[in-house]
Amino acid sequence: MLVKALLTILLLLLVFTRVKPGAAFAAWHHLSLTGFLIAGAIYCAAWAVASYKWKLLLPQHSWLELLKLNFIGQYYSTLFPGQIAGEIVKTYRMGRGRQDAEQIAASVIIDRITGLLGLLGVAIAGVIFSRSALDRRVIWTLVPLATLLLLALFCLKLRWWSDLLRSFTDRSERFGAPVGRLMDAWKRYLDQPGLLFVSIVLGASFQLIAVLINIHFA
Repeated sequence: MLVKALLTILLLLLVFTRVKPGAAFAAWHHLSLTGFLIAGAIYCAAWAVASYKWKLLLPQHSWLELLKLNFIGQYYSTLFPGQIAGEIVKTYRMGRGRQDAEQIAASVIIDRITGLLGLLGVAIAGVIFSRSALDRRVIWTLVPLATLLLLALFCLKLRWWSDLLRSFTDRSERFGAPVGRLMDAWKRYLDQPGLLFVSIVLGASFQLIAVLINIHFA
């Protein structure tokens, strides 16, 4: 968290070395309340799509419950450096005392990975089809990242890797059983490639809706 906080500060300093702070704050005064309300509506629409995406993985839970938890997760992700804090809070609050806690944890992980794949898909398409003067070489970073995420998503389909994880979990009396159930829940999702594909598409849709906020302010 300390490293992330320092990196955030350094990135902000980098921005202000390239942008005149006075001009930036002057531009701020031209923004209207209506403009902020429209941006807020777009933001809520994006998270409505994200919550529907999560509900596909947890059909037994209501969409409103998942939307509420997503907003709670966003609060903690903003309060603490990095998105992982929000994901942990979501998993803990939802899975506490429930018999399907491992499935909830697996759904959060799958939801996160497919969301990142959607993000990378949008980025790759943006680099390919953009008319701006983008450095096309960046695609050689994005494609390997997407490949690594796909491998992470389907890693439990690799028998040797699955057996290796099982051997570690079997040695732990406290964590062995829960981690084993988490792996079983993960594998059940992997047996539904159509569901995972739709989840990735919805992840891309979430990113595209969120981009509208930038377009709106621009």
